[in-house]
Amino acid sequence: MKLVFYPEKENPPLRNPLLLDNFVLHSGENEVDEEIKSHPDYKELVKIGAIKEIDAEILRDVTIQNYRCFEDFTINGLSRVNLIVGSNQIGKTSFLEAIYLLVNKPGKLDSLLDILEPRGEIYDGTYIPNHIFHGYKPKNKEIEIRANTNLEEILLLKIKNGYLSYGRFSSPLLISNEEISYWMDKWDVRLQESISRFKNERLSLMSRELHPYIFISINRMSFDMMAKIWEHIQLTEKEDKVVEALQIIEPKVQRIAFPSSKGQKMIRVKLQGENRPLPLSSMGEGINRLLGLTLGAVVAENGVLLVDEIDTGLHYEVQTDMWRLIIQTAQELNIQVFATTHSWDCICALQEVLPDLEDDSVVKLFRLSKKYGKLRAVDYDAEGIDIVVQQSIEVR
Repeated sequence: MKLVFYPEKENPPLRNPLLLDNFVLHSGENEVDEEIKSHPDYKELVKIGAIKEIDAEILRDVTIQNYRCFEDFTINGLSRVNLIVGSNQIGKTSFLEAIYLLVNKPGKLDSLLDILEPRGEIYDGTYIPNHIFHGYKPKNKEIEIRANTNLEEILLLKIKNGYLSYGRFSSPLLISNEEISYWMDKWDVRLQESISRFKNERLSLMSRELHPYIFISINRMSFDMMAKIWEHIQLTEKEDKVVEALQIIEPKVQRIAFPSSKGQKMIRVKLQGENRPLPLSSMGEGINRLLGLTLGAVVAENGVLLVDEIDTGLHYEVQTDMWRLIIQTAQELNIQVFATTHSWDCICALQEVLPDLEDDSVVKLFRLSKKYGKLRAVDYDAEGIDIVVQQSIEVR
């Protein structure tokens, strides 16, 4: 369940003005803050529609303007599990970045730093704006990432003239563009100064709160991140799901353990028939990649999982089971999945899973390509994916 606050509907003055800030801070998080729910204004704000408690949302349509390779790009009809394909440098990773920026608490700048730091786009505590704007020219340009959800809401992020603003709004039929602009202006954050300050004050990964928005790059998930998630899920049913995932590659896996002492980074695994646990790192890249992928999935409950090159390190014979696990977890935990691939085997593995699904509409494939110099997305539903595979139609 998520608590969502629509400030544009907050008409009567709040008894406690600090409540507004609290609602902004908690907007869209997975867990509803009980202190806010017990506040005397809470019921009134629910009554007028300024607050809603919602189940997991799904991004349906996304528009990206002036972000990296996207000058003016729209992708419609997104589903629960979305596989993005296309040629090199067509924008697959940048698309995942745009989604991550939009959903992952951008007002706190964590998501922006998560995107900029791995690319080396922060220098001496300041960000280099040219690299995130289309054509590397930020002058007179505005980055806008907008999504419509299954709940008829708008999520909107803008970056212009060194400022970032973010908002969540109720149905576009009930709010005008002028009202959206008004609230977006109120939520401006000056990037250069804020990033400089925030980067210095930023908590270590182990101290940061976990949020259900996970971006797994082409490199494996860091040990610190895996340890943080493991601490969160151990001794729960989600731990069992992680072990089940590792059994896709090694059926003898019974348990895994993370080190209890700081400074140690050896993940150990207990195999059936073995007296002593073994280092997971000794069992190959594939099982380590699958561990990070599954940890990311189980912690993304009621959120979004983004995976760049999802097949990396995985032999084609295990990719069907990998997709079965991802789709099942996404449905059970209300996760929206966005993944990319260059692999024909990965597409074929996805196609093999579709006949077993009770509702195959939860899966779609999108091919990014250029036509007449304009980037576009061509979508394939389950039937289309089957035709692609059966007729060996090149979509990568």
